[in-house]
Amino acid sequence: MNLVCRVPGLRPKCFYIAAFFTAILTAQAQTIYVANQNSVLAFAPDGTASTFATGFDNPIGLAFDNNGSLFVSNFANDSISKVAPDGTVSTFATGVSTPAGLAFDSSGNLFVANSAANTVSEITQCGTVSIFASGFAYPTGLVFDASGNLFIGNANNGATNNGTISRITSSGTVSTFVTGLLNPSSQLAFDSSGNLFVGSTGDGNIYRFTPDGLESVFAAGQGNPVGMAFDQNDNLYLTDQSVTIQEIASNGASTTFASNGTLRTAQFIAIPSTVVPEPSVYALVLGLGALGYVALLRKPTSNQC
Repeated sequence: MNLVCRVPGLRPKCFYIAAFFTAILTAQAQTIYVANQNSVLAFAPDGTASTFATGFDNPIGLAFDNNGSLFVSNFANDSISKVAPDGTVSTFATGVSTPAGLAFDSSGNLFVANSAANTVSEITQCGTVSIFASGFAYPTGLVFDASGNLFIGNANNGATNNGTISRITSSGTVSTFVTGLLNPSSQLAFDSSGNLFVGSTGDGNIYRFTPDGLESVFAAGQGNPVGMAFDQNDNLYLTDQSVTIQEIASNGASTTFASNGTLRTAQFIAIPSTVVPEPSVYALVLGLGALGYVALLRKPTSNQC
């Protein structure tokens, strides 16, 4: 969000206004979105479920853009749907292949794991699809780190202890980050410290990898972990294709966040990083002693296609 200060000489004060106002926007409790059968469910902070959008075809991957629209991969019909903040559903792109995980880069381009095709597609904000990288082994989860490196989980069709995680740097260099995983077909997620988390559907464990690749078991006995995402407090939310969503604290303690009879074959999770939708411009009128002035907070607009 950009700050436009209308009074000369007050830009440092405007900076603090921006930080304060942004904190107000983002401090609200977050909603958890889960791909489930042919719908997306929204879970309120108290675990209450509602249907956010329907009409999908075996949805798996979820990802929010910076404008608050939710993107959904339709595994069964090779397409990506877009859900506006008001719940309106449209087809954003076709031409992908058994799409699973989704992730946005810092420029607003959407990346898609094409599981059966062993490729990763890049989709521009205007919906143009191209192959970004190939040579994977049944890629499923995708996630970007803070430096713009893309991590890809290779389930390798469930081959025993043969799953890997690939890394593509922002310059396009492909390497293997982790080997020897037991069917890492889950969503991938980073915590605020830059540690990478992946679930193994083979042994039910959640693994944590430091930025230099050091492995540890973060949580064991999680059944069939599939979807995972961190909230702003570093709590990990996890689906395991059952009727529950688990919340795992940073110390590994697990509690049931939600148990809902509408959950069936729950897939990936998305947690928006900011409260959406937002107005395009905010105005703050402030008085500093005898001086009053107006600061405008302007939300960046998306590219026009």
